[in-house]
Parts: sequence; C-alpha cells; structure tokens
Amino acid sequence: MVTNDSPKNADNTAIIEPTDQKFPWRQREERRQLLEWVSRSAGLRFVTTALYLSYRVITTINAQRTLLFSETIVAWVFLFIEVSFAVARIPPDLRSLSVKGKARLRPCLHLLGDQVPSVDVFITYCGESLDVVLDTVRAALNLDYPQEKLRVVVLDDSKSIACANAIESLRNTYPNLYHTARKVHVETHSKAGNLDHGLQYVKSLDGGASDMVAVLDVDMIPEPQWLRSVLPHILKDDKVAMAGPIQDYYNLPTNDPLGQISMSTQMFRIGWTQKDFKDASWCNGSGFVVRRSAMDQIDGFPTDCLLEDFLTALKLIAAGWKVIIMQESLQWGLIPDSYAGQIKQVHRWSTGCFQFASVLRRSPLTASTSQQRVETLLMDIGFALSIFKSALCFMVMPLLMFSKSPLILVGSSQQLHLVLWLAFLDFSLHSLQGFIAAWVTDFYTHIFSDVSMLWVTPYLIPDLMRHWFPGAIKAVLGATPNFMPSGSSGRHTFESDELFRMSVFVRLKVILWDNSAFLHLGVLITCLTALTSSFFEASRLVGERRAGGLVDTWIVGAGYPYALLLWTSVIANAWVPLSYAIWDFERPNRESLLVRDPKTKVAYPSAKAKDQDHRKVTDWQFGVVAAYFVSVMVGSWWL
Repeated sequence: MVTNDSPKNADNTAIIEPTDQKFPWRQREERRQLLEWVSRSAGLRFVTTALYLSYRVITTINAQRTLLFSETIVAWVFLFIEVSFAVARIPPDLRSLSVKGKARLRPCLHLLGDQVPSVDVFITYCGESLDVVLDTVRAALNLDYPQEKLRVVVLDDSKSIACANAIESLRNTYPNLYHTARKVHVETHSKAGNLDHGLQYVKSLDGGASDMVAVLDVDMIPEPQWLRSVLPHILKDDKVAMAGPIQDYYNLPTNDPLGQISMSTQMFRIGWTQKDFKDASWCNGSGFVVRRSAMDQIDGFPTDCLLEDFLTALKLIAAGWKVIIMQESLQWGLIPDSYAGQIKQVHRWSTGCFQFASVLRRSPLTASTSQQRVETLLMDIGFALSIFKSALCFMVMPLLMFSKSPLILVGSSQQLHLVLWLAFLDFSLHSLQGFIAAWVTDFYTHIFSDVSMLWVTPYLIPDLMRHWFPGAIKAVLGATPNFMPSGSSGRHTFESDELFRMSVFVRLKVILWDNSAFLHLGVLITCLTALTSSFFEASRLVGERRAGGLVDTWIVGAGYPYALLLWTSVIANAWVPLSYAIWDFERPNRESLLVRDPKTKVAYPSAKAKDQDHRKVTDWQFGVVAAYFVSVMVGSWWL
C-alpha cells in the first residue's frame, strides 16, 4: 500500500523501496564493501607487479651479458608475455581505481498505482524460433502494468509470415500488440535499424509515441514486475535517461562447459557495476527502459557499429544524461546453445568493440567529458591487449616450453630467490584481488579471470588483425562479418539437442574441423609433449644427483611458478572444445525449464532453471597453482 511517507516523483507517482526484499545473491552493504576492496587491491597489485617486472628486466639484462643473444631469446619472449599480461590489466585496474571510495548499490524500488508513464515495449525478431519470441511476447503482454499504458511491438526483420500470423492471432486477446517489418533488405546493423524503425512506427499508432521505450531481446522473458522495478530509477531523477537490469539466463548446461556464465557474470556484476558508480554504465542491450525524449535528442539508435547498445549509452552520456544498471534479476534469456553459436556471439562482441572504437576515432563525441573519452579509449586498448596477450600465451607458450631453454635468466641463487619472492608477492596480491572479485559474485567467476577464456583466442585473432591491418587483411580474411543474430540459423545445432545427439566421432569432426578446433588439439599436443620432456629431463638430472639439475631445468623453465600458471591455463583451455565434443552433458529441452500456464500459455523460467544461473565455478587451477607456489617458496630455502 502507499503510505504518506512514500517518496513521490514530480508527477505524484508513488515510488517505494521494499523493506523485505534482500539484495540478490549478497546483502547490499557487504557487497559494497567488497567492491571497494576490489578498487583498493588494484592499486596494491599495480605496485607489486611493477616491482616484480622491473627486477625481472634488470636480472635478464645483467644475465645476458655473459650469454649469446640466441641463448636469451626464449627468456625475453617469456618476459614479454608476462609484461603483456600486466599491461592488459592496466585498463580494468584504472577503472577500479577511478571509483575508489565511490562504491554504492542501487536500492530495489517499486512503482505503485496506475498513474504511470506510457511505455512502448519493442521486441526485436530476426528469424529465431517462433516459440521463443511468442514466450517473450506473452510475458510482455502480462506485465504488472496498466494495459492502457502499455504497447508491445514485435519488430520483425525476417518479414516472417508465420510470425505475423501468430501475432495477429494474439491480437484478438491483446489489442495492444502490434507487428511491423521494415521494407528493406537487411544486411548489417540489423538490431539498431530495426529499433529505429520501431521509433518511427509507433508515431503512426493512435496516441503517437509513448513516454518511454523499453527493449527486449527475442529470447528475454521479463518478470511481471520488470517495468515497475526499472521505471522508478528513471522517474526519481530527471537526468537519468536509461536504466535496466543485468541479463540472467535459464538454459545453462549443468557443468557450463564453455564458461559462459563466468564470462557474463564478470562483465555485468563487476565491470558494469563499477561504471554505474559514476552514473555512466553501458546499455546492456535488453531489458532497458529509456526516455523517448532522450532518444529523439540523439536521433535514435546509432547504426555505426554492431554494439549499438554501447554507442547508444555513450551518446546519451555525452548529451548530458545518466545511464544506470540495476543488480536485479528481472529478465531471463537464452545463452547460445551450441559451440558454433557461442563462437558467433564472441565474434560479434569483438567485431563490435573494434567498430565502436573506430567510430569514436572518426567522429568523437565532443560533448563527452575528457574522462569519458579516456575510459572509452582504455576500453578499446584493453580489449585489443586482452586478445594480444591471450594469443601470445595460447600460441607461443607451448613453443617456448619445447625449446628447453630457460624461461628466466638470473645471475646467482640470491637473484633467483629474490625473483621468486617478488613473484610470490605479486601472485598473492593478484590472488587477493581475484578472490575478492569472485567473492563479490558469490564465486560465479574464476579467481584468475584473465586466463579463464583463452580457448576463444584463435577465433578472435582474425578480428584483431582486421582492426589493426584492415587493408592488408581484407584480401586474405575477407570483409568484416555482417550482423547475424545467434538464433537465426534455423534448427538448433546437433550438440544442443538431446533428440539429435550423434556419435562422438561425428561430434569430434564437427568441433575439430567444421569449427576449426584442430588448432586447440595442436596446442594441447604440443604443450603436453613439451611438458613431459621437461619433466623427464629434470627427473633424470635429479636421479643422477647432478648439482643444480632441478634448478637449471625445472625451476627456471616449465616449473617456474608463473610459467606453470600459464601452461596449466593453456592446457585447460585447449581441452575445452575437445571435452565439449567428447563428453555428454545435460542440456534439458527448453520447455522443461519453463512453468507454463495451460490457459494463457504464459511461461516463466522455473526456480530450478534460475538456480542454474547462480552456480559456483570449480576453480581447481587456483588451488593447484597456489599449492605449487607455496611448495616452491618453502623449497627455495634449500636451492
């Protein structure tokens, strides 16, 4: 009920903060403090990394004076890999440091009464499964919101006759439902152009455009309270143009073999939350609500790049608006249900990020602040460096181990001891920051998140090359891929369908050859062979009681703790596509994950399906590397 002390906005629309609603997956104050410590630990780790790498450079330069240049190449390449990882961490660390002391969490608000803004809900469709879009449509039509203030518009870029007929049938029950399709041939930037068409289309409807525009991806089923939870954040502050919840998923496989939830959790619950501390978060692409007047001010959704959501948010911020993200579970969607679908999505993200940076270089947003321009530049640099360091680690590290040359150069046992202790100090601060960040998400992300998704690296290298060398690479790799939604490829691929699961040999052929995972197999074989050779060589020298044998072949080689961190990461990631093809995993039929009303056919994800999204990762690598690091430090007293 509305009480006299309930806060109200300028239109006398009551807004309340539920007192009995707990913050999802962690209490507010505890998580705010953890986010603050993420920022503090970033500064400490920066200092320890600088000390460690500076001393590594000094010892390498001093040691090479007595060696031939050919004998030092491997050590310099390994040092370059270490430096590249450190440099790639600078942009996210700077973002963390920039919000130090500003950590906060938005309250869970709720809009009461019928005196609410009118809303046009756009659902973008481009040939995905018809049952998927209809579930989203039905959920949108059954929101806890006055029907006279709500319009649901399906924006159909596939110009599907079946979709149009299904929507027309639903209109008999829901007269506030509409279907429209652009009369153009869609090749690229489909979603942004589709949304712009929607902005123009609703002007022709009775009553004209609504006060607010809300957007749902075709697979995102909104909770009934979606609009009443998002709108208060816009209505209580005249400077807020856009607000939206994080994205959650209900179709994760039991063991999450591709690490999909870890990737999205790190992005939404850490990176975007930190940007929200400054009221300048990114648009999350689905589930957001934006003022119609703000969209008119920036001339609609920009079609300059695949990441129209990022560019839309940045244009709004540059125009003086605030963009916020809410840490509430208000929409539930589908992650790509196949290996090929996940690769396609990663390609879209990487291509979009590079296009995003290119657009800003060609036509910078002069109204944006210098800090916003720097942050955007850091995002571009950080993403490129992330791919670059991952490529070095994934493709070069196995070759370095094969060389049998030392990976680190020192002039004496004292220098080796100091290098190990500085490395241990840096590792400890790295682990502390990663542990706190994982704790923020209730350990749904990896402690060493910068090496947890190396397996996608071979698929991102072409995107990086197109970005850095567009003219030369276009002739070899072809033009930048056009937009294609992850669900538009027709029937689900075999590996996601229980009814059409094929033999392991067919799965291996599809993954290894059709999806180019033979590169991962080559890396895995190379790394394991080199590791086996290094281990047996060290064992032979120790067995012969040769003085310094263990140090000369193992501790300064494959057994160097940071080298072990990298090659265990390479092996674990190279194994990902192979394990995906070999082992069966539980991927339930989508309908079994839903609770459907037999009369209205409205469906929402079941409680069990939602719990699959909130599942801790098994961080075995951290335990192995940490235990090994401690044992090396203890044993270093006898080296």
